[in-house]
Amino acid sequence: MKHEIIQQHLNSILDNMASINQRVNNMDYLSFEKEEFVREEIYAELQEIGKTAHETLNFSEDISMREELEMLSMLNNTTFNQEMEINHQQVWQIINQQLPVIADVIEHSSEYNLTIDA
Repeated sequence: MKHEIIQQHLNSILDNMASINQRVNNMDYLSFEKEEFVREEIYAELQEIGKTAHETLNFSEDISMREELEMLSMLNNTTFNQEMEINHQQVWQIINQQLPVIADVIEHSSEYNLTIDA
């Protein structure tokens, strides 16, 4: 049961990453910066990734990708505030540089690929 819950969490994280990737596909930074609605949705998905990563860490102390999940859990604090946001470059870099690498780590992890015997 523990492994099934971890797999569900990892699937949720990967689904949110795929959704973000689809939203920014064929978008450059200037377009990202101008598209307030898209940014707002992405920030919400980043928060969901952070929340799910945090729950996964709390559920299993011996998970193989602890470092990656700890990084993702910090996204739980990602907030969108149009008045306060001046530069979205850091979020853009996370989306384009870090999320694809972490998605690959998750997809190749033993926890994600574990088959549950019936």
